[in-house]
Amino acid sequence: MDEPTATLTPGETERLFALIGQFKRDGVTVIYISHKLDEIERITDQIVVMRDGRYVTQAPTSSVSRREMANLMVGRELADLFPPKVMADPAALPALRVEGLSVPGWAQDISFDVRPGEILGFAGLVGAGRTELFEGILGLRERSAGHIYLQGRERKLRNPRQAASHGLTYLSEDRKGRGILLAFGMRQNVTLMALERYAKPLLDPDLERQALDAAVRDFGIRTGNANNLASALSGGNQQKLALAKVLHPDPSVVVLDEPTRGVDIGAKRDIYFLIQGLARQGLAVIVISSELMELIGLCHRVAVMRAGHLQAVLQSEQLNEKELIAHATGTEQPA
Repeated sequence: MDEPTATLTPGETERLFALIGQFKRDGVTVIYISHKLDEIERITDQIVVMRDGRYVTQAPTSSVSRREMANLMVGRELADLFPPKVMADPAALPALRVEGLSVPGWAQDISFDVRPGEILGFAGLVGAGRTELFEGILGLRERSAGHIYLQGRERKLRNPRQAASHGLTYLSEDRKGRGILLAFGMRQNVTLMALERYAKPLLDPDLERQALDAAVRDFGIRTGNANNLASALSGGNQQKLALAKVLHPDPSVVVLDEPTRGVDIGAKRDIYFLIQGLARQGLAVIVISSELMELIGLCHRVAVMRAGHLQAVLQSEQLNEKELIAHATGTEQPA
């Protein structure tokens, strides 16, 4: 079973684990491939760790702690999983400001802002309307009300191309469906959103190769051959390629929807440092994530949505799992 819980709800995951338990009792051998160490720890008897295509070790699961598993996978101590936060200038003009935006059936009267150098998280349960809100902002869904300001100027965004021209880009949660083109090469993926730089009027392959070389270096994309198709990359390297693609137009605001979904702990760490690096460069970064520790460890503030409404915007000192869950489930009154 290869990443079988990647798209499952907690309830569906529990049913799968019960089925695996029945398989074991029936004498069936199960090979379970996952980057989710809590699952490995819970349901396996033996672990095999691989890193960069090489065998590292095999051991009884009970003899290896979750931290030790992570260290073996990455090849170094993971105490510094998240980079230190560098606070943005609170007096800076918001790079993106949204007022009273509604997406029919998904989001109602949402207002927020994010400043240069800030990482703003969006939390909420499945169906809370986070992804749909930003699809509405980008013009991928119909908006029924609201105003969008980029660098202080109101913009009427009709589609992602127009949004990118005004400095706003978006990385979809659906990496393989909307994030990258698996049947295309790495070079074509990197330059796709900025073709005007490379087509004058015909595409210049040498310039595109230079762009890919820079992306491989800057984003730590590991590939044996730069001419490989995107489909040949591992999940973590596909995600880094997708990040390189949406950042290639040099946006001032970037929205990252589930940026570490389906990648291993080592690639997660790399991506966290990349995101913090973007903020240090002065970009405004929005991270939509279902992983609470990711939001707590990475973001300066977190907006919590529930049933299409913005429940609260929590400051850095308020960020903890209990507080986020309380607002996401409605067990605490909105701040």
